[in-house]
Amino acid sequence: MKRGLMVSTVGEYADPKVLVSLAVAAESHGWQGFFLNDYLLYQREVPIPVTDTWMTLAAIAATTRRIVIGPMVTALARRDPWTVAKQLVALQQLAPGRIRFGAGVGGPVEADFGAFGRETSYQQRRDRMLEALGLLRQFLNGTPARHVGTYYQVDAVKLLPLPLTPVPIWAGGYWPGRSVLQLAATTDGVFPEKRDGDLTPDDVAQMRAAVDGIARPDGLRTELIVEGRTDGTESGLSGYADAGADWFLEYVGWRRGGPAAVYERIRQGPAGGRAAPTRSLDH
Repeated sequence: MKRGLMVSTVGEYADPKVLVSLAVAAESHGWQGFFLNDYLLYQREVPIPVTDTWMTLAAIAATTRRIVIGPMVTALARRDPWTVAKQLVALQQLAPGRIRFGAGVGGPVEADFGAFGRETSYQQRRDRMLEALGLLRQFLNGTPARHVGTYYQVDAVKLLPLPLTPVPIWAGGYWPGRSVLQLAATTDGVFPEKRDGDLTPDDVAQMRAAVDGIARPDGLRTELIVEGRTDGTESGLSGYADAGADWFLEYVGWRRGGPAAVYERIRQGPAGGRAAPTRSLDH
């Protein structure tokens, strides 16, 4: 099981220089992944600073050499898939083979959608995300995109350049439920959440069995990405690895202390944390 960091882009972390320095430190201390939240406004009533995830990722891609990076997750329902495709290719050119694209329905709903006149219902956001994912895959694999859908219309468009290597797509969904299984059939990885609690190793084992029973068109294995927190020791993580998780992303962010505290956690290395998973709603 690979170990990565899920890092806030809000508050004290709304400074690309801070995030780049943390990414460089993570790489030097043995972390395998460094992923950024992707928000637009985050809080509507009492706004707080939020930096641009994609500009920051470009700086991280140009400054690091080995660590896997990407947005976790981008609210694809408020983005044009052709723009996202161009951004992913540019990142892949800066960091070949090191980009993962995390896509989700998105939130906070009123701040990142309602404030800008976008759909706020879960079903509409999910439908738009799924339609956008289909187009994104066409743009990234070089297929001339032809599409007339509910939200997008594209007339025989082929975007160049193509990525140097395939860009794995990870998609967020809720477990238990059909959403994770639907996404597992068409994406490279799933990033599940529970509506009513935290993911346990038993949850991961059930998902692993269910996902492995789904035949992907490319015949490849779908990765399971679990997010959580740790308390500074390694015990407990083996349960997630044994259950079939491919990645454990440790959340560090503005509600857990400032960048100095996060740097100290990074300095301990991946082996310095015990799993204590939690939901992503407070990123």
